[in-house]
Amino acid sequence: MIQMRVAKHAFKTVRTLLSNSTNFPQSWTKLLKKNFVFLIATEIKMIFKTILFGYSYFYALTLPFYKKSFFFVIFMYIIVNMKNLSHKIRKDCRVMFRTIKWYFKFVFCLILKTVDAKKADKILKQKGENAYNEYVYDIVSRWAMARVKDSGAEITVHGKQNIPKDKTVLFVSNHQSDFDIAIFLAMIPEKKEGFVAKVELEKIPFLSAWMKRIHCIFLDRNDMKQSAKTILEGIKLLKSGHSMVVFPEGTRSKCDEMGEFKAGSFKLATKSKVPIVPVTIDGSYKILEGSKYRICPAKVNVYIHEPIETENLSKQCESKLPEMVEKIIREGKK
Repeated sequence: MIQMRVAKHAFKTVRTLLSNSTNFPQSWTKLLKKNFVFLIATEIKMIFKTILFGYSYFYALTLPFYKKSFFFVIFMYIIVNMKNLSHKIRKDCRVMFRTIKWYFKFVFCLILKTVDAKKADKILKQKGENAYNEYVYDIVSRWAMARVKDSGAEITVHGKQNIPKDKTVLFVSNHQSDFDIAIFLAMIPEKKEGFVAKVELEKIPFLSAWMKRIHCIFLDRNDMKQSAKTILEGIKLLKSGHSMVVFPEGTRSKCDEMGEFKAGSFKLATKSKVPIVPVTIDGSYKILEGSKYRICPAKVNVYIHEPIETENLSKQCESKLPEMVEKIIREGKK
């Protein structure tokens, strides 16, 4: 349990450090001091428990026989269950170290990618946009694949043959976890897709810069006027040949259930006349959100369904499109 709390604390620390990086060094120094105190307090607690256990054992030796028997039963119970207890401790330790390693590499590798960012800018000036896009997507997809491998997750993609070749498409998917973006980038790199992301991600340093490089757009769900501009920007990107991914639920479900689809996001496809490729993601929440933000290995299945053409659709068919796609995705894993 202590290892789990330390791992959870580490996640909160990394997330807070990223969101407060503009206030360095004050906010960072304060947080590091706070976490140092937390870790020291955890160690003292462990030492105290060990001393208490040892004292109880020697105290039991001085008691009368009938009281010794009571302590003997307790000690035997602990010894008998020690194997299961040690197995749980080892498992918690593995999860803790994997979590710390994953978050450290996530942040450290993002910072190192600033060198690649400068190289990408040079390629854009010297060789043009096509060479720039090739380089950027290669860097991002390899980074995403490394994060997926570090998590220990086993990703299986079904129906990859359903992705139209030499065509710009709009991937429409359910959204279980933050890992969904890494899964798309790692497992479907050939389409070089951008994402419709929440505006909060634009505030994260290093990460937001790379998201912009792969043509992500940021949607403010609380501002209808800004949302309309974002949709128009997405339509323009699709028309210019950049495939995109949208999660019509509008937020992560963090579980196996699916939320209701928002119809507005389908305008990306109907206005740009690109095919919709429905995608069902099953199990990604188990990696992160389902384990209280500790990194746990999980089996994830990605089902890519047959494309739906949006060109020459009647207004009646357009109005039924969100319901039809939602049904395909919802029933996709059955």
